[in-house]
Amino acid sequence: AVLRQLGLKPPPEHMSNRLRVSPLSDNVVILTRNYRFSGERGIGALVEAVKRGDGQLVRALFTTSEAELNWLRPPLRPCDRQGLRQAIVEGYRPVFEARSPDQALAALNGFMVLGALIGGPWGTEKLNQWIEDLLRQAGLIGVQDIWYPGRPIMIRQNDYHTGLFNGDLGVVWPHPTHGKREPRVWFRLPSNELRAFAPAQLPEHQTAMAIT
Repeated sequence: AVLRQLGLKPPPEHMSNRLRVSPLSDNVVILTRNYRFSGERGIGALVEAVKRGDGQLVRALFTTSEAELNWLRPPLRPCDRQGLRQAIVEGYRPVFEARSPDQALAALNGFMVLGALIGGPWGTEKLNQWIEDLLRQAGLIGVQDIWYPGRPIMIRQNDYHTGLFNGDLGVVWPHPTHGKREPRVWFRLPSNELRAFAPAQLPEHQTAMAIT
Protein backbone atom coordinates (compact mmCIF):
# COMPACT_ATOMS: atom_id res chain seq x y z
CA ALA A 1 0.00 0.00 0.00
CA VAL A 2 2.87 2.38 0.81
CA LEU A 3 4.48 1.74 -2.57
CA ARG A 4 1.22 2.51 -4.37
CA GLN A 5 0.86 5.79 -2.42
CA LEU A 6 4.35 6.75 -3.63
CA GLY A 7 3.37 5.96 -7.19
CA LEU A 8 5.62 2.88 -7.33
CA LYS A 9 4.61 -0.51 -8.67
CA PRO A 10 5.19 -3.43 -6.27
CA PRO A 11 7.17 -6.37 -7.68
CA PRO A 12 5.08 -9.36 -8.84
CA GLU A 13 4.16 -11.73 -6.05
CA HIS A 14 5.12 -14.80 -8.10
CA MET A 15 8.79 -13.75 -8.27
CA SER A 16 11.17 -15.45 -5.84
CA ASN A 17 12.70 -13.44 -2.99
CA ARG A 18 16.08 -13.71 -4.72
CA LEU A 19 14.79 -12.15 -7.91
CA ARG A 20 12.36 -9.60 -6.48
CA VAL A 21 13.92 -6.14 -6.30
CA SER A 22 12.23 -3.41 -4.32
CA PRO A 23 11.36 -0.24 -6.27
CA LEU A 24 13.00 1.63 -3.37
CA SER A 25 16.39 -0.06 -3.82
CA ASP A 26 17.74 2.52 -6.30
CA ASN A 27 16.32 5.57 -4.55
CA VAL A 28 17.83 7.95 -2.02
CA VAL A 29 15.90 9.76 0.71
CA ILE A 30 17.48 12.81 2.35
CA LEU A 31 16.19 13.58 5.85
CA THR A 32 16.29 17.32 6.54
CA ARG A 33 13.96 17.90 9.50
CA ASN A 34 15.25 17.53 13.05
CA TYR A 35 12.59 16.40 15.51
CA ARG A 36 14.80 16.64 18.60
CA PHE A 37 15.33 20.38 18.78
CA SER A 38 14.78 23.60 16.88
CA GLY A 39 17.47 24.89 14.55
CA GLU A 40 16.92 28.45 15.72
CA ARG A 41 18.91 28.41 18.98
CA GLY A 42 21.27 26.42 21.18
CA ILE A 43 22.56 23.11 19.92
CA GLY A 44 20.16 23.17 16.96
CA ALA A 45 21.66 26.43 15.68
CA LEU A 46 25.16 25.05 16.29
CA VAL A 47 24.39 21.92 14.23
CA GLU A 48 23.11 24.02 11.33
CA ALA A 49 26.19 26.26 11.44
CA VAL A 50 28.55 23.26 11.43
CA LYS A 51 26.68 21.68 8.51
CA ARG A 52 27.07 24.91 6.52
CA GLY A 53 30.75 25.22 7.47
CA ASP A 54 30.11 28.64 9.03
CA GLY A 55 32.98 28.88 11.53
CA GLN A 56 32.28 32.53 12.33
CA LEU A 57 28.71 31.73 13.40
CA VAL A 58 29.93 28.75 15.45
CA ARG A 59 32.23 31.02 17.45
CA ALA A 60 29.49 33.61 17.85
CA LEU A 61 27.02 31.05 19.20
CA PHE A 62 29.33 30.17 22.08
CA THR A 63 29.32 33.81 23.21
CA THR A 64 25.63 34.58 22.73
CA SER A 65 23.83 31.39 23.80
CA GLU A 66 24.37 31.95 27.54
CA ALA A 67 23.98 28.60 29.37
CA GLU A 68 22.88 26.54 26.38
CA LEU A 69 26.37 26.20 24.88
CA ASN A 70 29.71 26.42 26.64
CA TRP A 71 33.09 26.00 25.00
CA LEU A 72 35.72 24.51 27.34
CA ARG A 73 39.21 24.38 25.91
CA PRO A 74 41.63 21.71 27.24
CA PRO A 75 43.54 21.76 29.47
CA LEU A 76 40.56 22.73 31.62
CA ARG A 77 40.87 25.24 34.40
CA PRO A 78 40.17 23.81 37.89
CA CYS A 79 36.80 25.60 38.05
CA ASP A 80 35.79 24.27 34.60
CA ARG A 81 36.85 20.73 35.49
CA GLN A 82 34.88 20.87 38.72
CA GLY A 83 31.84 22.24 36.93
CA LEU A 84 32.05 19.47 34.33
CA ARG A 85 32.34 16.82 37.05
CA GLN A 86 29.33 18.21 38.88
CA ALA A 87 27.22 18.41 35.72
CA ILE A 88 27.95 14.77 34.85
CA VAL A 89 27.34 13.42 38.35
CA GLU A 90 24.06 15.32 38.73
CA GLY A 91 23.03 14.42 35.19
CA TYR A 92 23.41 10.68 35.83
CA ARG A 93 22.21 10.72 39.44
CA PRO A 94 18.53 10.05 38.51
CA VAL A 95 19.60 6.89 36.66
CA PHE A 96 21.31 5.40 39.69
CA GLU A 97 18.71 6.59 42.17
CA ALA A 98 15.82 5.17 40.12
CA ARG A 99 13.62 2.53 41.71
CA SER A 100 12.96 0.45 38.62
CA PRO A 101 14.48 -0.24 35.19
CA ASP A 102 11.61 1.74 33.68
CA GLN A 103 12.58 4.83 35.70
CA ALA A 104 16.26 4.32 34.92
CA LEU A 105 15.61 4.15 31.16
CA ALA A 106 13.48 7.29 31.34
CA ALA A 107 16.29 9.07 33.19
CA LEU A 108 18.79 8.01 30.50
CA ASN A 109 16.64 9.80 27.92
CA GLY A 110 17.09 13.01 29.90
CA PHE A 111 20.89 13.17 29.99
CA MET A 112 23.70 11.87 27.79
CA VAL A 113 27.36 12.69 27.22
CA LEU A 114 28.23 12.85 23.52
CA GLY A 115 31.69 12.68 22.02
CA ALA A 116 32.86 13.45 18.49
CA LEU A 117 35.43 10.62 18.47
CA ILE A 118 35.81 7.12 19.92
CA GLY A 119 39.57 7.25 20.54
CA GLY A 120 41.88 9.97 21.84
CA PRO A 121 42.04 11.78 25.20
CA TRP A 122 38.49 13.13 24.84
CA GLY A 123 37.06 10.16 22.92
CA THR A 124 34.19 8.13 24.28
CA GLU A 125 36.42 5.21 25.34
CA LYS A 126 38.31 7.46 27.78
CA LEU A 127 35.18 9.38 28.77
CA ASN A 128 33.36 6.18 29.71
CA GLN A 129 36.17 5.18 32.08
CA TRP A 130 36.42 8.70 33.52
CA ILE A 131 32.67 8.99 34.12
CA GLU A 132 32.54 5.59 35.82
CA ASP A 133 35.33 6.73 38.16
CA LEU A 134 33.44 9.96 38.89
CA LEU A 135 30.25 8.10 39.74
CA ARG A 136 32.12 5.70 42.02
CA GLN A 137 33.71 8.64 43.84
CA ALA A 138 30.24 10.15 44.22
CA GLY A 139 28.93 6.90 45.72
CA LEU A 140 26.47 6.23 42.89
CA ILE A 141 28.27 3.08 41.77
CA GLY A 142 28.92 0.98 44.85
CA VAL A 143 30.22 -2.31 43.47
CA GLN A 144 33.19 -3.34 41.36
CA ASP A 145 31.18 -5.84 39.28
CA ILE A 146 30.90 -4.63 35.68
CA TRP A 147 27.17 -5.45 35.70
CA TYR A 148 26.37 -2.85 38.35
CA PRO A 149 22.78 -1.50 38.57
CA GLY A 150 22.27 1.56 36.41
CA ARG A 151 25.04 0.83 33.90
CA PRO A 152 23.87 2.06 30.48
CA ILE A 153 24.47 -0.37 27.63
CA MET A 154 24.40 0.38 23.91
CA ILE A 155 24.09 -2.39 21.32
CA ARG A 156 26.66 -2.23 18.52
CA GLN A 157 25.54 -5.08 16.26
CA ASN A 158 22.17 -6.05 14.82
CA ASP A 159 20.84 -9.32 16.20
CA TYR A 160 17.56 -10.60 14.78
CA HIS A 161 17.38 -13.48 17.23
CA THR A 162 17.07 -11.21 20.26
CA GLY A 163 15.45 -8.32 18.38
CA LEU A 164 18.21 -5.95 19.52
CA PHE A 165 19.83 -3.63 17.00
CA ASN A 166 22.76 -1.26 16.65
CA GLY A 167 22.10 1.87 18.71
CA ASP A 168 19.53 0.34 21.10
CA LEU A 169 20.06 1.68 24.61
CA GLY A 170 19.44 -0.42 27.70
CA VAL A 171 20.21 -0.32 31.41
CA VAL A 172 21.50 -2.96 33.82
CA TRP A 173 19.05 -3.71 36.63
CA PRO A 174 18.79 -6.70 38.97
CA HIS A 175 16.01 -9.23 38.55
CA PRO A 176 14.97 -11.84 41.13
CA THR A 177 15.76 -15.29 39.73
CA HIS A 178 15.49 -18.46 41.82
CA GLY A 179 15.76 -16.51 45.04
CA LYS A 180 18.77 -14.46 43.88
CA ARG A 181 19.06 -11.02 42.30
CA GLU A 182 20.71 -11.63 38.94
CA PRO A 183 21.84 -8.80 36.64
CA ARG A 184 19.68 -8.24 33.60
CA VAL A 185 19.87 -5.63 30.84
CA TRP A 186 16.52 -3.99 30.18
CA PHE A 187 15.46 -2.47 26.86
CA ARG A 188 12.30 -0.73 25.77
CA LEU A 189 11.27 -2.35 22.49
CA PRO A 190 9.49 -0.51 19.63
CA SER A 191 6.24 -2.05 20.90
CA ASN A 192 6.87 -0.12 24.16
CA GLU A 193 7.34 -3.45 25.94
CA LEU A 194 10.07 -3.55 28.60
CA ARG A 195 12.19 -6.66 28.10
CA ALA A 196 15.12 -8.06 30.09
CA PHE A 197 18.10 -10.01 28.72
CA ALA A 198 20.83 -11.89 30.53
CA PRO A 199 24.26 -10.36 29.81
CA ALA A 200 25.31 -13.52 27.95
CA GLN A 201 22.41 -13.05 25.51
CA LEU A 202 23.56 -9.65 24.30
CA PRO A 203 25.15 -9.12 20.89
CA GLU A 204 28.22 -6.88 20.70
CA HIS A 205 27.74 -3.93 23.08
CA GLN A 206 29.50 -1.22 25.06
CA THR A 207 29.08 0.91 28.16
CA ALA A 208 27.17 4.02 27.13
CA MET A 209 28.03 6.69 29.69
CA ALA A 210 29.43 8.55 26.68
CA ILE A 211 28.54 7.79 23.06
CA THR A 212 29.48 9.25 19.70
